Amino acid sequence: ASAEKISSYPYHPNETEWTSEGNMSILRVPVSHTPAYFYPPTTYNRSWIDCFNKAVSQQSDKDIKIIVIGLHPWELVEIEAPEEYQSYTRACGNYTIENLTSLLDYLDNQKVVYITLEELYHIMQE
Repeated sequence: ASAEKISSYPYHPNETEWTSEGNMSILRVPVSHTPAYFYPPTTYNRSWIDCFNKAVSQQSDKDIKIIVIGLHPWELVEIEAPEEYQSYTRACGNYTIENLTSLLDYLDNQKVVYITLEELYHIMQE
């Protein structure tokens, strides 16, 4: 993960400047602070389906659309926290389970292929 906002699409970095495309054998998959990545605390009170569709539309110039959905295990259970930490815990438990279930049901009716990062690496080599 990286806070680098230059690219939101996977690329092979340049050997001397990792934020630029190049020909290194590694594949950099930006997964934070990018339109193609979302996780519960940053999408609170928004439809995950809308977030998914927005991320896809922002990749309209790409043949392959890549969306990374980040979940921490604790986001699937209810967490009690003091008031000052509610912004971190409000997106846990039923909120996340319901949104994830709704998104997966929606994706079942779309042309979505689920792959691992290793599979993505090989696809991006083609």
